[in-house]
Amino acid sequence: MLVSPGTGALVFLIGGASTLATFTAFRIATKAGPELQLTDLLPAPPWVGLPLPRFMYTKPELLAELRTR
Repeated sequence: MLVSPGTGALVFLIGGASTLATFTAFRIATKAGPELQLTDLLPAPPWVGLPLPRFMYTKPELLAELRTR
């Protein structure tokens, strides 16, 4: 069963993009994981700002380190 070239290219692009995103997310999680606690992953209180994980507001040094790598 052969696949048309357009379908093959689409599968290659989607699969490649998702593989790259997974690899990047895994590398970031491997570097940031030891410095985080479970409570750091909870959403920030609504009065602080956007509903992002707490470590984005409480640990700016971790974010700066992840940006440089």
